[in-house]
Amino acid sequence: GNYSLYIRRSGYYNNRTSVTVPGETTINRSIEQGQVDVTFNVTDDHFSPARSIQGASVSIPSVGFTLSTLSGGKASTQLPVNTEYTVNVTKDGYHTTQRTVDIGQSATTCNISIQREPELNVDAPNRSVIQESTNIEVTDEYGEPVSNATVTQDGTEVGTTDADGEIDVTIGEAG
Repeated sequence: GNYSLYIRRSGYYNNRTSVTVPGETTINRSIEQGQVDVTFNVTDDHFSPARSIQGASVSIPSVGFTLSTLSGGKASTQLPVNTEYTVNVTKDGYHTTQRTVDIGQSATTCNISIQREPELNVDAPNRSVIQESTNIEVTDEYGEPVSNATVTQDGTEVGTTDADGEIDVTIGEAG
């Protein structure tokens, strides 16, 4: 009879062919190894539009190498076709992101977003005058104001930040 023969193997181009089998027979078909261009585009999607991340590490453990993104947030390489890869993206101050990427038979771009690790920053003047109000500003990992943050001094709550991430605190004594 007539049959469709489909051969697929990781790292090789697919081979699809029609064959006619007149009876007991041996059919020989070959498949070729191949690679395609793959670009990893690493961004921080906290922003709109997302911002490119330079200096992020893109590692692919199964092939044993690590790439570093350039100023446009991109890193490129060639990978074997028809293969699924686990990709890890890391950068200091950011959460590690792990993604499974399925590479087919044509060049592709893999978009991967990472975000900064949570962090609170307190900005207060280096010098304060006792019994006078001192402005304190609390921002997050992106430098954005944090509203409703509880502020304490020596373990005692002195208030919460306003919508602008600020609070005025009176310093009672030196220390």
